[in-house]
Amino acid sequence: MVSLQPPTDRTGFRIAIVCALPREADAINLLFDRFWDEECDPYGRADGDTNNYITGQIGQYYVVLVVLPNMGTNSAAAVTTSLRSSYTGLKLAIIIGICGGVPRIANIDTFLGDVIIYIGRIGSGNIVMKSGEDRDRIATEHDLIAFEMEGAGVWDEVPCIVVKGICDYTDSYKNKAWQDFAAATAASVAKAILG
Repeated sequence: MVSLQPPTDRTGFRIAIVCALPREADAINLLFDRFWDEECDPYGRADGDTNNYITGQIGQYYVVLVVLPNMGTNSAAAVTTSLRSSYTGLKLAIIIGICGGVPRIANIDTFLGDVIIYIGRIGSGNIVMKSGEDRDRIATEHDLIAFEMEGAGVWDEVPCIVVKGICDYTDSYKNKAWQDFAAATAASVAKAILG
């Protein structure tokens, strides 16, 4: 790890990590090599920005983490608009967390905890999918491999990569049993991306 001095102000941050759930942010917090705001908030926020941020270093990058107050594309868009107004130097957002997966991708079984990145299209919407029939119909119609709820809202404000771990198969058996594991696997892939 390269040891960096803290940036002098908010414009020094190039990478944002966006999480929808506290359990996703908990997994990300374990990845920080250094925190810049353990004692106080040295960077503040732009006027009108109500987000809470965690700032620090992951690998060679200055990173700002924000957790959404609610799931969904609308919440993600609102939070990211404020994030962009406070951290004007951002070049990339990484949306890290959990998603519902399609049980088979190209005739290969998917497993709970698998991370979906660079391998296909992910559907993004404002409702939790809980129907295997709807999942299969929409996935086939749009060639999707998974469903999540924040990517489309963030993409409108800053280029992003979606890194999500499969925690369920978006059907009537949906539960929270695999969410922590899926969040941890997604966080570990994000760490590999950032070095």
